[in-house]
Amino acid sequence: MKYSAFTHNKLSFALACAVCFVAGAGMSYFGALFGPGNSPSVLRAGSEGYTYINPLLLCQNYEDGKFVAFAPFKTEAEHITATARDAGKIISGSVYIRDLTNGRWTGVNEDELYTPASLLKVPILIAYLKQAEKNPSILREQLYYVQQPGQKPPLIDDFILNSGNYYSIEELLRGMIIDSDNSAKDMLESRMDKDFLKDIYSELGMPNPYDAAGSYRISTRTYALFFRVLYNATLLSREMSEKAFQILAGVKFDKGLRAGTPADIPVAHKYGYSVLKRDPPRIIELSDCGILYIPDKPHLVCVMARGTDPEITATYIKDIALAANRFLANY
Repeated sequence: MKYSAFTHNKLSFALACAVCFVAGAGMSYFGALFGPGNSPSVLRAGSEGYTYINPLLLCQNYEDGKFVAFAPFKTEAEHITATARDAGKIISGSVYIRDLTNGRWTGVNEDELYTPASLLKVPILIAYLKQAEKNPSILREQLYYVQQPGQKPPLIDDFILNSGNYYSIEELLRGMIIDSDNSAKDMLESRMDKDFLKDIYSELGMPNPYDAAGSYRISTRTYALFFRVLYNATLLSREMSEKAFQILAGVKFDKGLRAGTPADIPVAHKYGYSVLKRDPPRIIELSDCGILYIPDKPHLVCVMARGTDPEITATYIKDIALAANRFLANY
C-alpha cells in the first residue's frame, strides 16, 4: 500500500493498538470458558492539558471475557431493544458500549450491519486534520459555500453556514459535523486528497466506502474504531485529536445519546440518518455514536437502529443512553 498520507510507524502503532483491544475481546470469550484471563495492561500518557482525549502509549494482555461487570446493562439493553421491536417502534437495533479506561465492552447485535450515512463525515474530518498536521494553512483556505437543493441538514433547526458566503475549511468542517451539513460535506469531499481517506480505512482494516459497489454498511462495533483511535490519539496528533472532539462535542443533534445523558456530562458524538424506502411503509435508519465523558470513566456508546419514523427511532436511542447512564452511575 502507499503511505502518501501517513507515516508507516505511527499508523502501524495505531493499528497495533486497535488490534490489541479487538483481539482481547475475542480472546476473552475463550477465557470465560476455560478460566479467567489477565487484566488488561494499559499505559497512557495522561490527559493533562486536554479535555477530550487520553493518549495511549502501550497496551498488552486482554480483559476477562464474560464482561461480568456489564451484564446488568446488557440485560437491560436487550430488554429495551426487544420491547421496542415488539411494539413496532423499531425494526431492529444494535448497541455497543466500551469502557475507554480498560477496553472492556459488551453489545447487543453489535455485528449487525447498518447504513452509516452521515457517520462517514467523521473520517472526512480526520483526513482533513491529518493533512493539516503537515500543512496547517489548509484549514484557513476559503471556499464559496452554496446550500444545494434538497441538502438541508436533517433533524437540525438552525445552521452554522449560510448559503452565498465564503468560509474557511475549518468552518466548513464544523458545519459538516455540528449541523451534519451535506452541502459542506460534498464540497470538502470533492476537493480533498482521497489517499488520506483510503489510508484511514486501510489501516483500520475497514472496507473503503469509495471502493464499495452498491450500498456501504457497517456495524456499531466496527464504526466505534474511529472514536477509539481519536480518543487514544493514535491516528492523529494529540492536538488534532483534541480539535476533532471539540467539534464533535458541539453536535446539535439532541434526540439520541444527548437526550439520554445528564446535561452536565459532555457528549462528543455524530449521528447518521438514512431513508432506505420512501414508499409506505417507509423504512429509515438512524445511528448515534460517541463518547459519554462521565468523570473518571468515559465510555464509548454506539447505537444503530432501523425503523419507520426518525423521531420514534431516536427515542429508542435515547432509552439506550438512559440505561447506559443509569448503569454507569454505579459502575
